[in-house]
Amino acid sequence: MTRNYVPNVGPSNAKIACIGEGPGEYEERNKIPFHPDAPAGEMLTNVLQRNALFRDEVFLGNLTKYRPHITNKFVLAKKEDVESGVSELAKDLARIRPNVIAAMGAWPLWYLTGKCGYERGKPKPGTGIENYRGSILPCILPGCEGLKVIATYHPSYVARNRTKYPIFDIDIARVKGDSKFPELNLPKLTMTIDPRGEQLKDCVDRIIKSGLVAADIEAIKHTTHILCYGFSINPEEAVCIVNRAHSFEFKWAVDKILSSGVKLIYHNGPYDQIISEANGFKIKNYFWDTMVAQHVMQPEMPRSLAYITSVNTREPYYKDETKGDEDTKSWTHKWWAVLENREKVYRYNCKDDARTFENYLVQEKELSSGPRGWIPTFDFEMSEIPVGVRISQAGMLRDEKKHRELKAALLYIWADFQSALNNLVGRKVNTNSSKQMCALLYDELGLKEKRKRDKNGKWVRTADEDALVSL
Repeated sequence: MTRNYVPNVGPSNAKIACIGEGPGEYEERNKIPFHPDAPAGEMLTNVLQRNALFRDEVFLGNLTKYRPHITNKFVLAKKEDVESGVSELAKDLARIRPNVIAAMGAWPLWYLTGKCGYERGKPKPGTGIENYRGSILPCILPGCEGLKVIATYHPSYVARNRTKYPIFDIDIARVKGDSKFPELNLPKLTMTIDPRGEQLKDCVDRIIKSGLVAADIEAIKHTTHILCYGFSINPEEAVCIVNRAHSFEFKWAVDKILSSGVKLIYHNGPYDQIISEANGFKIKNYFWDTMVAQHVMQPEMPRSLAYITSVNTREPYYKDETKGDEDTKSWTHKWWAVLENREKVYRYNCKDDARTFENYLVQEKELSSGPRGWIPTFDFEMSEIPVGVRISQAGMLRDEKKHRELKAALLYIWADFQSALNNLVGRKVNTNSSKQMCALLYDELGLKEKRKRDKNGKWVRTADEDALVSL
């Protein structure tokens, strides 16, 4: 079987390099990476143009220069093809030395930066792009140490999952901005962990005098036991107050801050409020929630702290920094196992605090300059948080009689429409079956076919909501 070698291409003075996994069908046939007629190439070309960039000024390449046998799956690529391809890529990047490399997909992320996702506490190469996309990372390829890498989705993935396009576009905009300089320019953070005595008193006084502070709790899984309470008065410094056994200082310090009236910024604050109250603390001035602000301004986008940090700050993804330890068990972003590496938890807490404050600064400016409805909507949603917290703790009564009546009414309406459709067609039709609906609309009724790309990038018939509205 003849295999076509697909070389890396681009100008020798390129400021941007876009690196994928391997060639697809179009690329193999034309010997051009990210061929503009291929789904991935078309997507990449479009997003580059949207950000005032052009293909001929970008270096384009792949980890392997040969299309994986039978399928386009990178994991099925020959080991020797990958090794030789990565070696050649390293030489090309070392020669060109672009200001920024866009690692497009989980495998480029792994080979270029050594970063990946985790499965059952262990690193799993070829995963983790959802976490690390948007992160600014140092390159680890031989001869390329110090080059800057920004991770993002592979264009073929975006072509199959169009809802990811806005995030992909944001990442490429960051790539363009970072192409102006080679430095990583990552945030610097001064952490004060477990202050005691006079140092703790000074920290508390400084926090209260600041008038505005971001706060965050870390607690043990399935309990309300607080490991630490963190505070940050600016994006460059954070204090982590540790809840040591039988520590009066912890209770005194946290209570003094929370009850002082200082404006408090949280991310998903209801969680912190519930845990705080369970430990006898009362939050007096819950001023801002970065999750609420994100919902008001970008309701269609993710609202996690990891996501908004990836677009509002230059902090690389850090939510996995406690993983991989022998004593790590069953970890999530808000809960910690009893045996967790405490020092890493405290550092994690400091980063959460500082990035929450930085996100607030970005959001406050955006909210103030945005549409007139944003501020009253934000104020309304913040005012409803106490109600939501109480409902989550006590539950809410449901009118069972009314529930049964509404259910019966909706079932009657559905049955009426379903019966009319069955009578019209002359048989029972399962409207939840895409195959049956496509056969009915296009084969029997002869309507003009509506198509979309499937997960493999192929155009297929569809009878989804968009198709029905169009028809």
